[in-house]
Amino acid sequence: NPVDLFGQYQAGGGRAPLDQGIARLGELKAAAPTEVRGAIQTYIDTAERLASVVAPPVTQVGAPTTTTLQIDRAKLEAASRTIVDYARTKCGITLS
Repeated sequence: NPVDLFGQYQAGGGRAPLDQGIARLGELKAAAPTEVRGAIQTYIDTAERLASVVAPPVTQVGAPTTTTLQIDRAKLEAASRTIVDYARTKCGITLS
């Protein structure tokens, strides 16, 4: 299920895997049917917020700032349902 994407992220891996994932999601969005592009953008937005927490901005004195990850889980779950339902009804693929 696509909503599990962020639950699989392993802290300590740095920002690079997230940046790679964000780039891949962007490629997927560009190739995706219009019906699921908004859902994929929700994943991109969430991944970008996660990446900003993994590598937070630096203050003027050089110390990282404290950032709290804010995820709209309901919106992310709705995006997941959109992708899963589209794959099932339009492509005959079961994502789980």
